[in-house]
Amino acid sequence: MSDASLPPAPSRFRRLRQTPLRDLLRGRLSGRLDWRGRIDSSTLSPLIKNLLRRVVKSTRLWKLERYDVAGEFISHFVDGLSAGETEQTLLQHFGDERRTAKLVRRAKIRIQRRRRPCRRRRGSADEEWDRRQRVGRRVGTRGAKAPKGDWVLFPEPRDVNEN
Repeated sequence: MSDASLPPAPSRFRRLRQTPLRDLLRGRLSGRLDWRGRIDSSTLSPLIKNLLRRVVKSTRLWKLERYDVAGEFISHFVDGLSAGETEQTLLQHFGDERRTAKLVRRAKIRIQRRRRPCRRRRGSADEEWDRRQRVGRRVGTRGAKAPKGDWVLFPEPRDVNEN
């Protein structure tokens, strides 16, 4: 293979930008978050690379998870091409981009939920309820959700004997 067909090596600045902080603190310049570089450095055709970029980006996962997903997709297409399938056949069997991205995101979040339950559910209704309850307890009130979605604060019950 000639040097002209190889993609250029990533610059130090790009590797620095794509390295997690924990790797930098350990003195490593890994560039582990560069999922686009992983797709670009593959031996696939530009048509497949563009499809993979669109699908991986639309999963809306974290960068490290995108890196894993990109590797899985690359190996999927490389295996198909080595089995003798054509590009067009693989692209037709791949299916709808948006649906694939949605299914991959759902599967990844389901797998990661056991490892990082708090960070994945940030912004959920349960967390909002808990946050409002904690704030309400600090000021001596308790919150309840009204039918229209507004919050109503009630005084927290106190003992009659307290002054």
